[in-house]
Amino acid sequence: MKAVVCVLLLVGACQGPATLPPRGQAEAVRPMELRYHGEHTGDHRPWIYTAHVSVEPAVYEGRPAWRRSYRLENAGTKVEGTIVVDRDTPASLESQSTFGDERSRTTFRHNQVETTVVGADGKARIETIAVRGFFVTDMWSGFDLYVISLPLRPGYRTRVNILGGDRLRPFTISVERVERVRVPAGEFDAFRVFVDPLDGDDRLRSIYHVRSDGSPVVVRKQYVVNPKTEGEVKRSTGVEELEAIERGSAVAGSG
Repeated sequence: MKAVVCVLLLVGACQGPATLPPRGQAEAVRPMELRYHGEHTGDHRPWIYTAHVSVEPAVYEGRPAWRRSYRLENAGTKVEGTIVVDRDTPASLESQSTFGDERSRTTFRHNQVETTVVGADGKARIETIAVRGFFVTDMWSGFDLYVISLPLRPGYRTRVNILGGDRLRPFTISVERVERVRVPAGEFDAFRVFVDPLDGDDRLRSIYHVRSDGSPVVVRKQYVVNPKTEGEVKRSTGVEELEAIERGSAVAGSG
């Protein structure tokens, strides 16, 4: 999980075409507070947690922005963070995260991503990755905002790249259909969005369900954390389901 939280970036325009949402599309996002039930299962003891997510308007260096915050309960260690994205595009601007005793702060520029990591010993290190073009962050922080900002419809398809360490991984995002989904928060009509790796590595192969009526919200996501057990790295998959819309987001699901 740490690799998912701290390392992965979704990057567009580095290898092959990528879609930038239409300018102003991020205005479809609304302030909200959500609660998710999450589970990781596989060749290890099941890990069950609650994720609290909020989206609020913000201003970053004079630019209108959205701030998405997340916090996990029952995770066995402290896991929380924020991501600030441009309200118009929505390009990533800055993020902060905590995983156990490690804290990080990342700034996103047009040509590089710079992260300052402070470990349990209080020592800081700086990690810099060269990038170009539009990019957003991983599914733990910024990807949920990115996917609901896309012009989703059945048959929609685009391509993004994931940068893990110094390696780019190509993915497609495609909307397969609209279907009825039951989660703890109720039943929703939702786009079934397939996030598919193209490099033969099944990590982060995902299925997102994004509400298709009312303000867009991720109501369910299922993803591969590690496709197989190799040494201390155990095979595992994850799922999060919407448990409650605590504030905002217009239309709730039916019971």
